[in-house]
Amino acid sequence: DHAADFFFDYNTVGIPSAPNSGGTTRGMKLQANQTNGIFSGFTVSPTGQSFAGDYTVRFDWWSNFNGPAPAGGSATWHAVIDGKEQFVPVAPTRTLAEPTGAGDAYRAGLMRGMQLGLPWDICGRMGALAAAYVLEQHGPQNHTFTRPEFVARYRESFDDEGALDVLLEDHENINVPVPAVR
Repeated sequence: DHAADFFFDYNTVGIPSAPNSGGTTRGMKLQANQTNGIFSGFTVSPTGQSFAGDYTVRFDWWSNFNGPAPAGGSATWHAVIDGKEQFVPVAPTRTLAEPTGAGDAYRAGLMRGMQLGLPWDICGRMGALAAAYVLEQHGPQNHTFTRPEFVARYRESFDDEGALDVLLEDHENINVPVPAVR
């Protein structure tokens, strides 16, 4: 009920390179509890190796799991980036219609935040909110929102300390290579 791929290309599922990867999208992909609903876990360590002395291991780590998560909700993500733990809860939904397209919307919100250079926790919450909009509609592309609506709804559940004000600026003045959501 688990799988490991030690040279997985995350670009194939739309995940960009990690902050300290040197630009590669290759990494280790571990999956557990895929079919049987029986808890399993992983230990990853080199085999046939012996190490003496004290070492510090640093790495970027991201996980996505179905809940219940420590902060509640049905799913969340948890990451360690540059040695700092990041935990992003789900965004509250107003109704639940169906899940088709929620992962794509999550990725779009996450990457839009990354494109704007926002902190990881805000990027993750942007993704969570984009996914919430999809969950509330039937079909993967039947949701709509304006930038002010998105920011207002984000602020109903999360504190962005003004970081999302950039989305409220005139879209022609946002210095990014792709058009902003209108």
